[in-house]
Amino acid sequence: MFLVLRWLSVASLFACARFAVSESCDGVLSSSREICCARSCGGCGGAKCDRNPGGYFACCEGGVKSSGRKCSERKSPCVMSSGDGGVRIEGGGSARRKAVVGAHAGPPVPDLFDRERKFGVRFDSVLLYMPVEYLKFSYLKKYLDAGKDVQLVMEFKESHPNLRAIGDGRYDDKLRDFARAAERDGRKIYVRPLHEFNGDW
Repeated sequence: MFLVLRWLSVASLFACARFAVSESCDGVLSSSREICCARSCGGCGGAKCDRNPGGYFACCEGGVKSSGRKCSERKSPCVMSSGDGGVRIEGGGSARRKAVVGAHAGPPVPDLFDRERKFGVRFDSVLLYMPVEYLKFSYLKKYLDAGKDVQLVMEFKESHPNLRAIGDGRYDDKLRDFARAAERDGRKIYVRPLHEFNGDW
């Protein structure tokens, strides 16, 4: 999910909040809040917990702890991080999320790094718009090298939207070259093709 905000008079600057689960319990949280048992257990820990559906390794604190499964990485049964103080949600768990703030790397400030210096902030993410005819993975590398999350909007247009040209394969070579370069690099990028259905029709 992306939240777009306008900030001051700079229309192209936005804060985007990407919500990624930091940790949650999709089962039943123990009273100590350290263990997340399977939902089928009906409870978590306590006397005779091994008799609950799922048994010792899904329903008892000792059994779940012995698995070493972390709730930040796996579903229940799993071990919560110590000191979890997130907001409780239905069924137990944490509603905490990690917010990532980013900016569009474009006019009036020419570059994301210039924008960081101008506003005295560090952005985690960058939003790039790139017409497909100028598509080059090398342009993304400076942001990836700086540890930024990259969201790339591929624009398939010349003077107007051209779905027929896409279907006829006009951009296939550009897309293949880009995909091969991205595969060789191996880092994650987010691609948004055909992002807006607007025009003069």
